Amino acid sequence: PLKKRKAVNYFRYLQFFQGIITNTFFHSILFAIIKDNVTESKRQIIRLLESNFNAIKFDVICVEGVFSYLVHSKNYCEITKYDITCLVFR
Repeated sequence: PLKKRKAVNYFRYLQFFQGIITNTFFHSILFAIIKDNVTESKRQIIRLLESNFNAIKFDVICVEGVFSYLVHSKNYCEITKYDITCLVFR
């Protein structure tokens, strides 16, 4: 179980994330991070998320080319650059 202090921080992060995930600023950050390499793009996104949301785990999928995936989540962001599509969700 989460201790009270950690629980408060967790929910604060969660509220922040829910607000920012649909924010165009967040999209522009992810767009800037995506490189022309799938693996490097995924690593950079994970580093960004872990350094800012250390208590919350995210799933990150990056692929080259056509991408189709079904996610049951209210918190997600999909960005495409250089024919690389990255999906971040929780």
